[in-house]
Amino acid sequence: MNHIVLKYWLCRLVRQRKKSLQEACVRSWNHHPPETQQTKSAFFNECEWDELKALAPNLSKKVAVDKMRGTLLTHRATEGFLVENAVLCSESLWTTNHCRRLSARGGNGLSGRIDCEIPEAALAGDFSGGTWFGHWMMDDLPLQLLAQQYATPIVHHRPSYAHEASYRELLGMPVEMRQNVLVRRLNVFVDFPMNTFKRERYERLRQRLATSIQSPSAGKGKDIYIVRGNDGSPRCLANEDRLIPSLEKRGFVILHQQQMTPQEITGAMLGCRLVVSMEGSHPTHALYTMASHGKWMIIQPADRFCTNLRALADCMGWDYGFTIAKQVKGGYHVDLDRLNRTLDTMLRAHDDSLPAVAKDR
Repeated sequence: MNHIVLKYWLCRLVRQRKKSLQEACVRSWNHHPPETQQTKSAFFNECEWDELKALAPNLSKKVAVDKMRGTLLTHRATEGFLVENAVLCSESLWTTNHCRRLSARGGNGLSGRIDCEIPEAALAGDFSGGTWFGHWMMDDLPLQLLAQQYATPIVHHRPSYAHEASYRELLGMPVEMRQNVLVRRLNVFVDFPMNTFKRERYERLRQRLATSIQSPSAGKGKDIYIVRGNDGSPRCLANEDRLIPSLEKRGFVILHQQQMTPQEITGAMLGCRLVVSMEGSHPTHALYTMASHGKWMIIQPADRFCTNLRALADCMGWDYGFTIAKQVKGGYHVDLDRLNRTLDTMLRAHDDSLPAVAKDR
């Protein structure tokens, strides 16, 4: 029987309040201080907002509009916490008074057990990275670089993503996956701020990848369209059969990432100048491959407008554009004329200028 998880639930039964990570830890610190950042406007058409039907969870339209038009962002500190007698099981972190879900699949932990004990470790995974591949690329990989500064990095045992093992090999990022383990001293981090400290780690990983690719100039200066495929939530472009020829006429290379290995994907993309893709996890293949002054054009589904990739573009100093795809039978429909006009505006702009808003004709 896992006595730590059992005690956690007994405390809940008697209505004792679950403690926050700050309250449950024995020590906390700021690894990197808070920052502010002035962002520039994205490339988009103002009429896009009329197409918007719904946003991603916990996102308001005002916040979304402000982020796309450019705003002063405040990034909270990158924080560290030392937790004693922590258990990793059921894809969650448990103490007697705190529970931290490490994926959307996490269970109640009561069927778990403690198979082994380790004196100290640093947690190199969190909820978002344990649930979505894109967040694993954006969050868990740089988190591991932070974690290894404190102790041996470990992650909770979970199903691996299809491209995970090969990316770990390319980046030189092996990690221990552990379950049913008691960690006497566990370092835990809140690392979601997209600050300069995260940018530094992204650049380290980008350099690692560049040195591991056999043909580092294959994608230099190219424009790429990444086909989503049928991974993840259904997000099919009903007129993709018209979109792809339209982009090919512009010289785009079409990548069917679902049918490719990370070695093939990164070899084709390294140094590319522009990436177009449907919103989701698959655009993050560009994170470690796109040129330093790259451009990202995201097709946003009308019923799930999301700003995660916009935040990543701001962090990396990339230009960001979007167009909204309407819901239709069989998926979504992107306006090809509007997309091409916004691409033209992006490509005319200088990297050091404030992007203009595309105009409808």
